[in-house]
Amino acid sequence: MKKQIKVGLIVKPIVKVMKNHVIRPIDAYEALKKESRAEYAYLLESGAGDKQLARYSFLGVNPIGRIKIYQHKIELLGNTFSKIDKGSNDPLKIIQAAFGKIEVVESPQQPRFIGGAVGYFSYDLIRHYLPKLQEKKTDLPLPNAEFLFTKDIVVFDHFTKEIKIICSAIGKNSSELKENIIETEIRSKDIHEIISITEKRGREFSKLKKLDATTDTSQAEFVKMVKQAKSYIKAGDIFQVVLSKRTEIDSGNQPLSTYLSLRELNPSPYLFLLEFGDVALIGSSPEMLLRVEGKNAFTKPIAGTRKRGITEQKDQALADELLQDTKERAEHIMLVDLHRNDLGRVCQYGSVEVPEFMTVNKFSHVQHIVSTVQGKLAPKSTPYDALRSIFPAGTVSGAPKVRSMEIINELEQQKRGVYAGAVGYFSLNGNVDFAITIRTILQKGQKAYVQAGSGIVADSIPEKEWVESENKAAAMIQALSSGG
Repeated sequence: MKKQIKVGLIVKPIVKVMKNHVIRPIDAYEALKKESRAEYAYLLESGAGDKQLARYSFLGVNPIGRIKIYQHKIELLGNTFSKIDKGSNDPLKIIQAAFGKIEVVESPQQPRFIGGAVGYFSYDLIRHYLPKLQEKKTDLPLPNAEFLFTKDIVVFDHFTKEIKIICSAIGKNSSELKENIIETEIRSKDIHEIISITEKRGREFSKLKKLDATTDTSQAEFVKMVKQAKSYIKAGDIFQVVLSKRTEIDSGNQPLSTYLSLRELNPSPYLFLLEFGDVALIGSSPEMLLRVEGKNAFTKPIAGTRKRGITEQKDQALADELLQDTKERAEHIMLVDLHRNDLGRVCQYGSVEVPEFMTVNKFSHVQHIVSTVQGKLAPKSTPYDALRSIFPAGTVSGAPKVRSMEIINELEQQKRGVYAGAVGYFSLNGNVDFAITIRTILQKGQKAYVQAGSGIVADSIPEKEWVESENKAAAMIQALSSGG
């Protein structure tokens, strides 16, 4: 008989609003984490972008529950889960089950995230859905998924200049819920007091230091990988594949220090700091994997890269060159089609469209071609179905996706781990928002790990693909060099 955990919960978010604030999310995060002495905490910031992308930042500390999913083991910590079938080998079903019996008493006009599960999926989540994929070595064993459930979150609305402190009262029935509301209001008041006295702190970055770094793939080995991938393309196995390499760096930096350096160097739509015990994910991802609000699903594929120019004229020339590059255009169009097909499997027929096509987005070290694909979920489709359909993104795997993943598994040195996976949240109100874990640093103890890749197509020049992967890693390595 399959083991189950049965806990039916009623959740009532209690909202306290602070208007016209000048408090930065990073300062509030640091203050709350210090006050609570939290070992587990998260900060999801919006660093750049329009209202759709960059409206909110979220933070939470002290989880009341955690889910860690390995290939053959599941760890459930805390009693916040509803009815979880531990016999399932589908991580998304396990997380969906964690929300299955939660009834949310929701107030109107709340942000898209009101609390829920925040965490990451590693790229190796695919092994749960592709069991025939050959096992791969790794010297960095991590869960295929890890998520925190926190009762209390703080939401920064960058357009209304409001802070919303959302503390959830939780009970197994309405009478228990009522009893917990008073305690919840006290927690909300305490958080308000801590945030209210938070001051903007000046940040001093140390001089660039020399790093002791080891890459798992030399330039010669990477060139050989690209040539092998091109032979698969020539044989008709695939049209495109993304190959990557990982660099291990000795780093005594505190995760918060590294994050501060990275957000300064490379502001992006998805900035994140997940401090999960002795493991930290520090990222400035430019790329949305999936957002679902209500029944509306969005994804924003990125494919096509140039470095930034040293003058405005040279920068624009590189952008024009990027948009006119036949190889880059073909790769981008192919991947937009792949994302359309991924959404099409779970969306209403005829609802999938591309409202934004091939625009250039600029970041600190590189510029990319970006498109937007959107659709309306079919009546029987859930956000979990959409995530299962689109993961991993074609922009970090290839096309056709399954064969590309088999080739990645063959050619790369070891399991990817968090690289090319996803980081984000499942909200109690049903919304989801995930970024692709690119431009991401993994810190574990005194070690830091940086991974970056390049899309290989028929006319790829192997040496240039190596340079592209180096350019993509540059901001992360610089952040580690300057973080104190």
